[in-house]
Amino acid sequence: MKTLLVSHGDLDGISPAIIAQYYKIPIDTYWFKDYDFLEDPNFNQSMLVYDRIYITDLSIQDETYKILEENNKEFYVFDHHEQTRNFETKKNVFFNLEKSGTEIFFEELTGKKRISSIAREFVTLVGIYDLWKLEHPLREKAEKLNKLTYELLNYRVNGYGRYQNFIERQLTKLQTNKTFEFTPFELSKIHNAEIKEKNAVISADKILQLRKDSHGKGFGITKSNRKISYLCSKLLEKYEGMDYIVCINTYNISEGKISVRSLEPFSVLDLQDVDGHKCAGGGFRDVNFISKLWSGEINELGYENE
Repeated sequence: MKTLLVSHGDLDGISPAIIAQYYKIPIDTYWFKDYDFLEDPNFNQSMLVYDRIYITDLSIQDETYKILEENNKEFYVFDHHEQTRNFETKKNVFFNLEKSGTEIFFEELTGKKRISSIAREFVTLVGIYDLWKLEHPLREKAEKLNKLTYELLNYRVNGYGRYQNFIERQLTKLQTNKTFEFTPFELSKIHNAEIKEKNAVISADKILQLRKDSHGKGFGITKSNRKISYLCSKLLEKYEGMDYIVCINTYNISEGKISVRSLEPFSVLDLQDVDGHKCAGGGFRDVNFISKLWSGEINELGYENE
């Protein structure tokens, strides 16, 4: 039986692969996707070569669910994005807005199994970061785990190989240690990440544009090719009256990728073509649109259903 795990390419999406391997769940192939996976015309059909499919930390569409069901595939969805609420009553869909995708997968996978304290701690850290629990006493440690994730990715390769170093290092810790701690090597990587973060904030702040949208909400727009979640958070803290911030990702400008972060109570999901969570989302736009947005020819992203 060929088995696929398809997930998001962030900490919360990568971690189910670690948990699956820790509990020796047989999986043949791992796919890690970004928000643009829904625009891939081959996505649904590509999954049909697999007999069992785990979908974690990704919100699927009606068409995907229908195709998998019609082809009698054994599939399971573990997600916490608002869009998945439409499927929460369907068979094998595990949905909870209050937990991370990793936590949902972990709890359904382990059931009544004996759970090691280190596995529980790792999963908890993922949830603290992904659900943006800023006041949690373990928030700093969770942020370090997220920083480490991106420092260990190999951007020169695609597919599982990009994430393999991070996955294998964390898996080894779960298998050999009693508590979750960072190694000296990992701490050096985290330190490097923190230096990059500070520089990214300075650079993004220098070119930040402050605007008002058609609903009277204050927002900022900037550009960066790295540390986008961190710099958005820091700039939101700095500028009073900024309800949300849009960051154009320049790592591969031809992708047209944007990230959006906000302060409560504003929901970025109200903005056009933005997916993710209430205060942290993103999406992809036409490169021409991105260019006009930056120049000011287009003022804002726009709102859904307008």
